[in-house]
Amino acid sequence: MSLNKHEVEQYIKKYVKDYSINKHLHFKVRDTGAELYGEDASEKYKMSKAAYKPYHSEVEGRYGRIDVVANNNYSLLDLRRSLNHEIIGH
Repeated sequence: MSLNKHEVEQYIKKYVKDYSINKHLHFKVRDTGAELYGEDASEKYKMSKAAYKPYHSEVEGRYGRIDVVANNNYSLLDLRRSLNHEIIGH
């Protein structure tokens, strides 16, 4: 069974508290890839679990965005692995 947007958002709140570097990132969560990237997005984006989008905003104090497709993550462990990959790996 896949996660939903609310479950992912709740987990991310805890995850950011546990790893303070994440406070410099913006998180965008949607249930499906189509909701996140639009109906015309490639299947690669629609099927992804998470993606890192670099940007810089001095006003917000943020240095990147993590997009999360809730329904493509099947457990909190799966979500954690996705977040770790995007944040640590990129």
